[in-house]
Amino acid sequence: MKNKLNIAILGIGLIGGSIALGLKKRLDNRVSIIGMSQNINRAFKAKSLGMVDQVIPSMKEIPKNIDLVIISTPISVCINLLKRIGRNVRTDLIIIDTCSTKKTVVDTAEKCLPEYISFIGTHPMAGIEKQGFEFACPDLFINKPWIICPSRNSKKNDLSMVNDIINILEAKAVILDPVSHDKLSVLSSHLPLILGNILIGTILREHQWHNVEKIISTGFMDTTRLASDNPLLKSDIIRTNSQNIIDSLNKYKQELDYFIKLVQSDNKRKILSYLKNSKLRRDKLLSCN
Repeated sequence: MKNKLNIAILGIGLIGGSIALGLKKRLDNRVSIIGMSQNINRAFKAKSLGMVDQVIPSMKEIPKNIDLVIISTPISVCINLLKRIGRNVRTDLIIIDTCSTKKTVVDTAEKCLPEYISFIGTHPMAGIEKQGFEFACPDLFINKPWIICPSRNSKKNDLSMVNDIINILEAKAVILDPVSHDKLSVLSSHLPLILGNILIGTILREHQWHNVEKIISTGFMDTTRLASDNPLLKSDIIRTNSQNIIDSLNKYKQELDYFIKLVQSDNKRKILSYLKNSKLRRDKLLSCN
């Protein structure tokens, strides 16, 4: 990797901001970061906080010496950027994204980007329910999986550089094809996100919110934490991974039906066995992380 990296981040929110802070913390003056945001005032605020070194108003201003462009926006915004960026950049370029679904994004990149742009889909499996660079953390990605989904226009040397950056941020690179990523991430990420919203929706549909909110428990807050996440981000995930989500929700319904029968049976041994198995699996996950 070069002695000094020049990186442009399009979308300086929680993830983009955390990448910027993480690289600055670990590389110091060996990295220069340019920021772009839909809200130019937000971009300048990020600069005032030392998150980025320079602000650009549009993709046309991306300098020729940029080593890597990171698109860190909601999926729908990323897709629009990919459709336009080839018309605005006339030089060899490496682009990665950080979106939560991959097939739609990689397909768009392969269809819309010129051959001289090398695109690599990625997805850092890290985040919190807060929004904005105010909540960015330089250590957000430590020991977290960071999925890499190469496209047809990914070059071997470019994959190596992206892997180096993931290592610098102390995340764990995992290579998957886009289809496998979207199927697996439903279970590890998207379904938990959706179920928190469904729990709140259940209470609202029963017109019990005013009664329940008086006795809210930590369990409720833990289970519904991701309902506080960006609605646009969640909507984009659902719309770009709909079939996998429907399939998983149907399997979840089957498991719910099984659990209802378990409760109806009043079989202490079977209920305990089910709950113990869940506890063992989760405890094992915690011990590995």
